[in-house]
This record gives sequence, C-alpha cells and structure tokens, in this order.
Amino acid sequence: MTKFTRAFVLSHRLFFVLTSLALLTLSSVVFTRTVVERSHSFFTTGIVVENVSETDSEGETFIHPIVEWRDDDEVSHRLRGVTAGHEASYAIGERVPVRYRMGAPDTARIDSFADNYLLALVLAGFGTVIGLMYLLFVRKIHRRILEREAAA
Repeated sequence: MTKFTRAFVLSHRLFFVLTSLALLTLSSVVFTRTVVERSHSFFTTGIVVENVSETDSEGETFIHPIVEWRDDDEVSHRLRGVTAGHEASYAIGERVPVRYRMGAPDTARIDSFADNYLLALVLAGFGTVIGLMYLLFVRKIHRRILEREAAA
C-alpha cells in the first residue's frame, strides 16, 4: 500500500466520521439549549401584525411573520419569526403562542415546532446522512481500493 493510498483513505474516513460527529453533537447542543430555554421561559400569546417579505441574493422571496406580544408588565414587544417560507405561515391577526425569558424580551420566539426544533432536526439529519454515507458507501470503496493495492 502506498503512502498516498493510506493518506487518501485515512483523510476520507476522518472527514466523514468527524463531520458526522460534529453535526450530531451540534444538533444535541441546539436541542438541549431549546429544551432548557423552554423550561425557564414564560408563555404568552401574541398576534401576527405583519408578514414581511425579504428577497435573498438569488432572488427568492421569503415571508417572515412579525408578532406583537405583551410581557407580564404589559409592555408591548415585537418579534420576527425565525422560520420563513415562500408563503405566509400565519395570517395577519392570527394568535400565536410566544415564549420569552423574563427580563430578556429579545429572546422571545414563536412557540412552534419549526421555531423550536427545526434547526436541531436538520443538523441531526445531515449528520446521520453523512454517517450513513460513510458506513454504506465510503467504507466499501476504501476496502476495494486497499484490496486492489494489496493485489498489485
């Protein structure tokens, strides 16, 4: 086996394994942070007052809800929904659940599955796919390369 082949196989193994582990770890950190945030936050109801459209660098338009809500001191605040779509997720005037930390209204977010868990789910999905790619395909390819090297 040549040094190049050994380095090639090792670098691919490290890339797939470390990338997969990093994404899965990041996913668990994001999930844990969300669960802790939710357990230490207050619940209220807000009203969608506006749907703001933004265009990205590729020309695609995404719509974010703007929600007005009041804290326990009856102070009015506004938040911009984290998730966005090509169509409005909420109608203007619709009531939505909001969670916030006392004394930190800038941490408020719409209390929905997408706003709470979508990032963790996407990271875990990519980490799992990369890990499975390594287990199902890359290992077999590396084994074949090493067998050919040994036979030659």
